[in-house]
Amino acid sequence: MGGIDIASYEEFGNRYDIRLRYAESHRDQINKFDLIQLRSADGTLIDFKNVAEVSVTSGPAQIDRYNRSRKIELSGNAPPGYVSGDLMDKMDEIISGCRLGARIRSSLSG
Repeated sequence: MGGIDIASYEEFGNRYDIRLRYAESHRDQINKFDLIQLRSADGTLIDFKNVAEVSVTSGPAQIDRYNRSRKIELSGNAPPGYVSGDLMDKMDEIISGCRLGARIRSSLSG
């Protein structure tokens, strides 16, 4: 469905999420972001373009999570003549050489 949760509404013991999504007619052109106005801390309206720059870029189609942390998953098939234990040792060696940050962890299965 898309959009973001901005609030929830409860009635007769049922909870309903309220989602916000820009109208489709305004999502087809990047310059339409200039039409958005935001309320500032003092209550005045300011143009979106004064607080953010919008640009087209690429990124993941979705963000997967494991234990509330972002994750990526790589998969592949072993070439003939290799056993998974040897391949996992080689992957550990490759990952160790990548200089991943302290907050980045890896795990292998197979």
